[in-house]
Amino acid sequence: MPLLSKKIYKMLYTLLIVYTVIGLGFYFFQDLIYFRSKRIDKNVPFAFDIPFKEVNIPFSKEHNFSIVQFFTTTPSNKLVLYFHGNHTNINRYAKHVANFTSRGYDVWMCDYPKFGKTTGKLTEEILYKEAEAFYALAKEKYADSNIVIYGKSFGTGIASYLASITNTQQLILETPYYSFLDVIKQWGFMYPCNWIVKYKIPSYTYIAQTKQPITIFHGTNDGTILYSNASKLKPFLKPNIDTFITIDGGEHNNITSYEVYKKQLALILK
Repeated sequence: MPLLSKKIYKMLYTLLIVYTVIGLGFYFFQDLIYFRSKRIDKNVPFAFDIPFKEVNIPFSKEHNFSIVQFFTTTPSNKLVLYFHGNHTNINRYAKHVANFTSRGYDVWMCDYPKFGKTTGKLTEEILYKEAEAFYALAKEKYADSNIVIYGKSFGTGIASYLASITNTQQLILETPYYSFLDVIKQWGFMYPCNWIVKYKIPSYTYIAQTKQPITIFHGTNDGTILYSNASKLKPFLKPNIDTFITIDGGEHNNITSYEVYKKQLALILK
């Protein structure tokens, strides 16, 4: 074999080994790649500067579902069910509660398995089951017409699922994705993601099945979930009912600071 051919063969072999090792790591450690969760010991109390109550739903001995209920200063019959992103836990997102309590809405936030005080295995099916339990608990106190489902980033897929099987007041999505699988394909396009990725979360399917009004906020400079990815949801929105709001220059984590977001949210919650 000519020397040049040997070098090419060796290079291709090395690239194949590297490709395979990275792909295996991608498959076996995908939860560590996708999620930046942070656990909280069950004995450590939450501390927030607004009225709240901690609730735990025991699914099984290994699976505890942790919820924090934030309340307005005066009793309210309106509620926002908030599904947060893929970072840390409820503590990171509690700063957004005032956007809703200031407008007369209680806010409930939940943590996913391995986030905060929620324990158990993290799977797509379990995320949906937790969302259903979250909603069932809310229905004990609040009417559908007074419940807003809100999703941020990773949580938009779970929020969309819940909206598709309920008839609540509104679905609001902050920086959503066409599907979670589609987001991973942005970065792992060189791998067979359909086989590797455990979480599909087809938001587009759920949005197409949602009866209540939908409002979507997405920034043009979002480097995490690209604007082009979220734009693929537009054909699934209901004409003259649903709204897709483009925030020029908006990034993934600063959407709520824009006046257009504040004004539109105020109109929705009025």
